[in-house]
Amino acid sequence: MPAVAAAAGELLTPAASEVAQAVPDVDVDAEILWEVPDVVASVPLYAWLAGEAGVIRTLRRHLVAERGLDRRAVAFMGYWRLGQADVG
Repeated sequence: MPAVAAAAGELLTPAASEVAQAVPDVDVDAEILWEVPDVVASVPLYAWLAGEAGVIRTLRRHLVAERGLDRRAVAFMGYWRLGQADVG
């Protein structure tokens, strides 16, 4: 998380944080966190994050809700859940 927060601080302009967006909460124990939006040409940054679902949920909220990165410019994939066996 600290590395992503630092990179977002360097790459996003202060104006971006003024348009923070609401992020629907996802229960990563019951749902898959998976969102691959269309890239918007006018966004300053495109983020692609994948990993443990709880960590990805935290990073998603930080970038979109706290830093104001356009939600359409962030792809999130919570592939697994810590402590949960893969039954697929």
